[in-house]
Order: sequence, then structure tokens, then C-alpha cells
Amino acid sequence: MRHSIVAGISVAVFCIVTTAVASATDPPLKVLRHLSFDVTVDVESKTETKVAGFDGATSGTASDDTGSTATHGTILVDVVGATADGGLVVDVSEDAANRRALPVRVGITDKALFYDPSRTVTEEERRLLHFLARDFVKPGELAPGSTWVDDMSAANVSDRATYKVTTVDADAKTIGLDVVEDTTATGPSGYVTRSLGTLTYDTGVLVPQSVTMSSRTNIQQGLGRLTTVDTKLTFALRDDSFRKK
Repeated sequence: MRHSIVAGISVAVFCIVTTAVASATDPPLKVLRHLSFDVTVDVESKTETKVAGFDGATSGTASDDTGSTATHGTILVDVVGATADGGLVVDVSEDAANRRALPVRVGITDKALFYDPSRTVTEEERRLLHFLARDFVKPGELAPGSTWVDDMSAANVSDRATYKVTTVDADAKTIGLDVVEDTTATGPSGYVTRSLGTLTYDTGVLVPQSVTMSSRTNIQQGLGRLTTVDTKLTFALRDDSFRKK
């Protein structure tokens, strides 16, 4: 999923986040809600190159396993702002082997994430933060079989995710969702990604309880060279200060 810094964010969220962008560290704000998630990241990358024979014709492919990452850790999210027009402002950080990320202030809407591009926000953090948008689940979309589409397309990037309600537990105030997302980026750094996943979402306090996402990205790197990246992310809610209250 492509999460970018865009101009369409709410004015209130923009003001809170840009105050932090002006400094090297984010100014402290009162924590309104504290969340922690267990996260597992598994990434495998492979590059295939077409091999030419003596006459110049393609005679096969050569494969190169270019790397893999498997790690487990924690993502912390402190909510420090909630605006009347549905925006949310959080401080997010990650503590996982080889993927540690210091706290960064991020503005969240259902269409975009807004943060200082000089700061590090990992792919798994961006994925999780999208599910924390206050209007992530659209009103009236709570019956089994109902669907909605998030279109986060921007210049040179087509990004559409379809969410389908699979289960509804009225007593527990949770719903189950299937996710299908297709992303295509054009240009010199173009790629194509298909993502599939499931999640359990608490509609009472607007938070994902568990998420599993698997993605395959194909990157064409010049004539006859293709890199495939397989990514699996899992999240599980560990603590929520709203629950304690």
C-alpha cells in the first residue's frame, strides 16, 4: 500500500503535525490514548535475469536470492490529537530487531498519512496506521457481504483496496474483514503489488485487534531483469489504554 504525504489532509491535523516538522524532535503533547501491537515482519526478495545464448536469443533465467528479513517486535502508538473533522494525530515508534524506528508524529486520515519525509516510518507502521483512521470503517458497512473501497491513488500511482465484511459480532462489537489491494506505480521506479489479508476490527473503540497481510511486489529493473518481493505482516493488539478505563 502506498501511503504518502498529501495536501488533502485536514487543516487541524496539518497544523499539529507541521509544528513538529519544524523541529528535530516532536514537541511533547498530552497522550490521549496509548496502544501497543505485537508485529511480525517476514520479507523475501528474489531477482531473476533472462540469460542470452551465443546467438543473442534468450536461453533461460538466472535466479538470485537477494535477501530475506524475519523479525518480531512491538509498535507503540500514542494518540496526541483528534480533530472535529475526523483527523487523528499520533506518535508512532517500532522496536524490532533490524527495524527499529524512533517516535515520529504522523497525521492520519482515511486517505493519507502526513509526516516529515526526513523521518523514518516503516512499511509496517504505515500499514497499521491506516487501519487506525477514525473513519476507516464506513458508516452502514457492517453487514456480512457488504464492501467498500479505499482509493488512495496519486500521481503515477494507482492504489485501490477493497474491504469485504465476512463476520459481524454485535455483542463483542467486532467485524471480520477480507482485504484485496492492487497498487501499480509507473515511471523509472515502477512496480506492481497485489496484497491479500484479513483483519478483526473493534467497531466500539475503532482499533484493529488482529491483522494478517501478504503482499507480492514485482519490480521490473531494466530489460530482462525482474525482482519479486514477498512480504508478510501480522499485527496483534496487546494493550489499549481505553480498555483499562
